Amino acid sequence: MSSQPLSEVSSNFLKLTSRKEIANWLGVSDAKLRYLLYALSSDVRYTTFSISKRSGGLRDISAPVSLLKVIQKNLLKVFREIAPASGLATGFIQGKTILDHAKVHRNKRWIILVDLKEFFPSINFGRVRGAFRASPFLLNDEVATVLAKICCDDTCLPQGAPTSPVLSNLIARKLDKGLLIIARRAKCNVTRYADDICFSTNTSQPPAILVNILLGKTEPSEELRDLIEENGFEINPKKFKVIHTRDRQLVTGLTVNKNIAMPRSWRRQFRTILHLTKQHGEDVALEIILGWKKNRLRNTSTQNISAVIAGKGGFLSWVDSKTGTRHVDALFRSYPEQTSNLPRNKWLTEVRIMTEGITDADHFMSALNWYNGKDEYREFNLNFSNFPNENGDVQLLHRIKWLKNNNLGNFVVGIFDCDNMKVLKEAGISPGVFLDYSKKVYVMCLAPPPGFSETPFCIENLYVREEIVKEIDSGRRIFFADEFDKLTGLHKTGLYKRSYPAAKSILVSDAVIRVSDGTSVLLSKAEFATMTLSQTPPFNGLNFEGFRPTFDLLRKLVESAIRINEL
Repeated sequence: MSSQPLSEVSSNFLKLTSRKEIANWLGVSDAKLRYLLYALSSDVRYTTFSISKRSGGLRDISAPVSLLKVIQKNLLKVFREIAPASGLATGFIQGKTILDHAKVHRNKRWIILVDLKEFFPSINFGRVRGAFRASPFLLNDEVATVLAKICCDDTCLPQGAPTSPVLSNLIARKLDKGLLIIARRAKCNVTRYADDICFSTNTSQPPAILVNILLGKTEPSEELRDLIEENGFEINPKKFKVIHTRDRQLVTGLTVNKNIAMPRSWRRQFRTILHLTKQHGEDVALEIILGWKKNRLRNTSTQNISAVIAGKGGFLSWVDSKTGTRHVDALFRSYPEQTSNLPRNKWLTEVRIMTEGITDADHFMSALNWYNGKDEYREFNLNFSNFPNENGDVQLLHRIKWLKNNNLGNFVVGIFDCDNMKVLKEAGISPGVFLDYSKKVYVMCLAPPPGFSETPFCIENLYVREEIVKEIDSGRRIFFADEFDKLTGLHKTGLYKRSYPAAKSILVSDAVIRVSDGTSVLLSKAEFATMTLSQTPPFNGLNFEGFRPTFDLLRKLVESAIRINEL
């Protein structure tokens, strides 16, 4: 049992004494629970389908019906708290992944892989019932029987039920203790990821306590075999492997010879899939892939090559993020047409964004937060700075030119509004264009939002105007210059008047008063930007689609710089 005090929910769970109390704790009627467990047959309570194994063949998955799945998920919460996994187990544990299993064994002379045959089917109803009777649960016969009935498909733990993984780790505790003891004697590290057990060592030869070597062939030692069988499991002799560091050492699909990495063969196959799709189209590519002899997709119902690419790309991106590799970035450069399917890794290089003023930085951060909520532009690694005075664009250009001649090692992008054509001309850019000043110093101009053709424009034009000219509680709002008569300064509604109608700024920054009572009604640019960033009403539901062309341009700029300069 965990050393931490149990929650009230878990404590109450351990006090259950009958099926009726279990039903009440679960929030269902006893009649409904009885019907679910005893009136419905196993093939009704579970839907069984097959998926391809990495090593070939099929694995049966039994998914529970919706009500049973909800019940199992509720039980899972207390199971995890009452019976946390041992330190040896790395599979089916929150916060742990195949990387935690693999990293223990990197850069070792010998890797010894042991696969447990029919792992979940070997954990039968009786073993599950016994686990609920024993520590740390110590439940009575009736409760243990009902819980085993909930968690089993009549005969064993079904692979596909939410509760099966945590219960499998509980039942394998005794095995885990034995594995740790034998590993210490063999001077090995050991971890278990579900049915995959891995030993690793730097001894000159594979430890005899684990491996028998006869006529150049390896097999599990009798002591290792006995240990596993005494705990109710069986070694799959076809998958028992002893691998020297001179050969490719794979642990749960990852190479561990030196650093953890995706196998070259896996990456070559993925590139082949992308190449086939590019050259022959999705339908032909899928037909070719499903015809491959060694293919985990061959026996599935996969009919969408985009889903295959997204799935493999997502896994590769995850490994990249954990290991510091950049394989997905390379695929983006080779197959730009797969932008929508390939996830993007966070840029390893931080990009310092320099804007004309503090309001621009706030707007960019607001938009980026919005897109991140939609799982977009998550690869951006930005650090904002600005020039908070009226001549921000001039200051920005001077600073960028200084950085061009004084390499400080930072990757810098200066982003200009499109409202000072003289500055843009001097900078050498125009709307939606970027330019490299040096290896790590770039400038770019805002890109106009979709359907917008006016010039000049400022960052506030990237919003939907109707959404941002709303009044706040005090009756103030922002105003655009084109709302006023250029001679009289009178607002087109006749309700307001600005002090300096000839001012050339796109957004009004001078005084605006209400004609009827002379009250100032102008919301400043800075206040608007701050309220937008903090999502203060009425600016808490804005649409930031107008920023997409600018963010796409920034992405293109950075990826171009990475490709050319290897930043």
